[in-house]
Amino acid sequence: MGDNRQDAAREAAAQEGATRGLLATGAAYAVLAVAGVALAALTGMSDTRMAWPMLVVAVALMGVLARCTPLRDGVPGRVVALACGVASAFACASPRLGWMLFGDGGDAALRDVEAWFAAVGGLLVVLVVVSFGRQMAREERSNLIRGLSHSVLDGIAMIAATGWWFLPGLLAAGFAGPMSAVWIVACVALVGVAVVFAVAGATWLTGMDAEEGALHPELGMGVLPVMLCGAAVPVAALIVAIV
Repeated sequence: MGDNRQDAAREAAAQEGATRGLLATGAAYAVLAVAGVALAALTGMSDTRMAWPMLVVAVALMGVLARCTPLRDGVPGRVVALACGVASAFACASPRLGWMLFGDGGDAALRDVEAWFAAVGGLLVVLVVVSFGRQMAREERSNLIRGLSHSVLDGIAMIAATGWWFLPGLLAAGFAGPMSAVWIVACVALVGVAVVFAVAGATWLTGMDAEEGALHPELGMGVLPVMLCGAAVPVAALIVAIV
């Protein structure tokens, strides 16, 4: 009887945690969508550097994942991931990177997206090399693959979260004039990717295996798919800009 009660209590706690995780996913998507639409509609922005509120939300998501992580990459892994995320945020916010890489001519919004992709490419290389080196430097190398994959996933999520910076610019491209077929397809595809990540996140919540003593890991798992989805935003923005 006692074992049954304990099992029931654990199941109820797991369901409650999964509910909180799903609410975190929905809330994060809602905040980003409202902020993106508001910035695009109110400012009619074509310069992505005006999207600093999106970056504030992205950094907040990084903080949630770092504090409530469901991943087993340890404090050093989280520090490396956060460093990559902060570097990616600077790549978004600074116009100098685009100027240095592509010059001062052409479309500023397109130049900023291209600069972000260039920065992300470099950060991913650094992330993989540092994560692999950190795992190989461990004296005890049990669960090496899991530790490496969790470290890389943590860093990718931090980097990808800053991609939401480009959402207002993407939406403004359609609000400013007649909505082109390419813009409509890109936005529909982006919504589809967001739904896929949300569904995947719900699956991840049921199979979550966080470190013992982790603080509300369901919240970190809830924002993880939203952060990963951020990588799809600049892809859509780039397609709209070049087609």
